[in-house]
Amino acid sequence: DISILMFKMDIESSEYDVIENILDEKISVTQILIEFHGRFFKNGTAKTRQAIDKLKKNGYKIFGISDSLEEISFIKLNS
Repeated sequence: DISILMFKMDIESSEYDVIENILDEKISVTQILIEFHGRFFKNGTAKTRQAIDKLKKNGYKIFGISDSLEEISFIKLNS
């Protein structure tokens, strides 16, 4: 089993696929720090909201949001 304490992503719109893979593969990550690049997509706001909702449904809580609203930090306490 893979277990990661902190995973930071600033990967220019690939974060959406990586989130899917982390959750699908059931990789244990305690903290995920993500810079969302929704501006690269027509439906970027909806895409970001879906990613956030999916993380929340999988036990993650938001513990930090940047002033730009693009960088969001998540934690899973029972990881």
